[in-house]
Amino acid sequence: MAAARRWTTLEPAAESAHRWLMRLFYEAGQRDAALAQFEVCQRELAVALGRGPDAETRALYEAIAAGRFAASTPADSAAQGASPQPVRAPELAGTTFVGRVDELAALDQLIGDPACRLLTLHALGGTGKSRLAFALANQVAARYEILRPHPQETPPGLLPPDPRA
Repeated sequence: MAAARRWTTLEPAAESAHRWLMRLFYEAGQRDAALAQFEVCQRELAVALGRGPDAETRALYEAIAAGRFAASTPADSAAQGASPQPVRAPELAGTTFVGRVDELAALDQLIGDPACRLLTLHALGGTGKSRLAFALANQVAARYEILRPHPQETPPGLLPPDPRA
């Protein structure tokens, strides 16, 4: 639970971190804390991104509120023959992203331009190029579908289990 809390502290708008924390609270018998975490998620998304939680987060909230949420294990999903699920790029960075909103917006616009086939960030070392690229990747990740072989969300830094093993 500490890792999930840390993730939401470092990246308050990381919706999958809030879902993970909601699940952990519920599985620990803290239903009210799980429901309160949804409220925190709503606030953070509204402030940071100007939107509410996505359908997956709302469905989790409704299942917990109705008392019909059942945690599944990776083995359960593999046994049921679950198909690969789309996931977002990792949302946890080692540092916070401060400022550079104008640059991020300009890069986002370029990424969306079909005429832009290559985008290069060039500057002196230590000026935040990698962090800017990471923030951009997270911002535009929802537009692209990335598949992984396992349907269960995996926290950053951990590889999902190999279903063939």
